Amino acid sequence: MGTAFSKVEIENNPNFVQDVMADPFFKANGYLYGYDHNIYWAAVDPVAHPLYVWQKRRRPGLGAFPGSHIFALLLKFLAPPPNYVESAHALDAVVFSNGPLMTIPGAAPYGPVFSARNGINDPGANNLDQWLYAFGRKTPSGGIKFTDYAVFPAQTGGVNATAAGYAEVIIGLYPLIYHGVPFGTTPGTPRFNLAFTNFIKTATIVAWGLIPPVDELQKGLLVCAGHESSTLPFSANDIERVVDDFIIIGVTDAVAMDGGTHVVSSSAMIGEHATSWVDPAENFFAKKQTLQKYGFYCS
Repeated sequence: MGTAFSKVEIENNPNFVQDVMADPFFKANGYLYGYDHNIYWAAVDPVAHPLYVWQKRRRPGLGAFPGSHIFALLLKFLAPPPNYVESAHALDAVVFSNGPLMTIPGAAPYGPVFSARNGINDPGANNLDQWLYAFGRKTPSGGIKFTDYAVFPAQTGGVNATAAGYAEVIIGLYPLIYHGVPFGTTPGTPRFNLAFTNFIKTATIVAWGLIPPVDELQKGLLVCAGHESSTLPFSANDIERVVDDFIIIGVTDAVAMDGGTHVVSSSAMIGEHATSWVDPAENFFAKKQTLQKYGFYCS
């Protein structure tokens, strides 16, 4: 079943928060979907629908073959690859996305990935540097609050984010906005970030952003937005538009998931429940669904 998108627009809309909060569907359900100017987005009440980390599961195996080792090896070779997209669909999630940058070969995440809810504790490849950031939700003391969510530098925040009290976290993400200020691409300037500089050149984006409450009656918003370039050669403006719109709608902190150097190698995925709006490539040239392993979702 296709998604019922609202009429609320994210593109160049300084009234985005008010429009979302006033929407009857959001009032009733705590989330809202939109698609405008080729940008897919979900706005979520992060208290009613908390953020979690999910992990790809494998399809059921073919079982042991009673014949020779040759047939057993053949069956192993022909066995279906890990089931990434269907794993996301099975979450019954308000919104889901793909996950962090993965190393090749080995397909390990660049940094640690942890989920208290789903029993994930992957130390990653320990391939962290000053350019990569993290996004997560702390273990709540009492009920989950907006202040449990944070984007932080992976180095200063510590590699072992779970020791700092994070119940759900992915380390090794591309930073987009930090404490209200977007990153830059000019070396030597205060906001220069090499990971951001590299990412902004790619074709696709799925980003998560935090919009803090404007008053005590609101709970803030968690926004997930995605855009996939549809042409080659692609334009970096596709990604820059999402970042610019995040600034306009009031996002104070945001990170991007693993993207892709061009359309056919895109790792991007975003959708809701059993519907994908954008899926990772899985073809002869780019087996991204096979490579990817983790992602974020809101329950």
